[in-house]
Amino acid sequence: MRTSIVVALVGLTCLSGCKQETRLDASSLFALHKSTQSMKKELELSNAAAAALDNAVEVLVGAATRELLANQEAGGAPPSAEAAAAEARVLAPIHELTLDELLAAAVDKRKRELDTLVAELDVEQAVIAEQQTYLDLIKVVRAGYGMSLATRRSWIDVTVYNGTEHTLTELVLDCRLVEPGSTVPREKGTCPLSFPDGLEPGTSRVAQTYVGWDTEPRSARKVEAWPIRALGANRKLVWGVPSSLNPMEAGRVGELRTRVTVVENSLRSLQVEPPASL
Repeated sequence: MRTSIVVALVGLTCLSGCKQETRLDASSLFALHKSTQSMKKELELSNAAAAALDNAVEVLVGAATRELLANQEAGGAPPSAEAAAAEARVLAPIHELTLDELLAAAVDKRKRELDTLVAELDVEQAVIAEQQTYLDLIKVVRAGYGMSLATRRSWIDVTVYNGTEHTLTELVLDCRLVEPGSTVPREKGTCPLSFPDGLEPGTSRVAQTYVGWDTEPRSARKVEAWPIRALGANRKLVWGVPSSLNPMEAGRVGELRTRVTVVENSLRSLQVEPPASL
């Protein structure tokens, strides 16, 4: 997946007259707070534009500012000239910037971050595609769902065929319980399987996995399952891909996709319309 986003700063180059030269005072954290409030008022920014201003400050100095504050709190010392100088250094990237300059710098940083994330995601997805070709050789021949009505404990009996050239000791499956004619799974999640004696190449074995499902079994209800992770001797990972059913098992690709979404949303928030009065 190659994600792209086009960000345009609409109307921010014509904020009129002397207002266009309004600049942030970021000589200290207190000055920055007062200056951002003053800029919003003086430029008569809309709610969206004011949010874009706050977002830009966060993008450019937010992380560094939080680290600075954490260090100051850990030190426990009263304000000093050294602390003031540290604030000025951290806030220097946004000191005396106009709104246009601030937003442009934030957009540029977010675009570079997005490009890096998308490149990493492309690499990760290429690896996943290769790993999937091997996992596709491991077939779930049969999967049956059962439950003890007395204890409400549920399980899945799975017959697996190993079509790879590796002896496997553990598998993790994506599993879902489906009703005939329904596109929404009744239950879903990941299911671990163990083969203490090994699942050798070209062989089939039956394994049982307990699941936390609270749905009674019926003949019409079917279990669909497929491997997402395979382990060999000493629990060494042989192949693995993200789960499509369990967000907690999304792995690195899930983290990257989430981060891409966050950055894209941040970029969109930097698109603002000029104030109607200008």
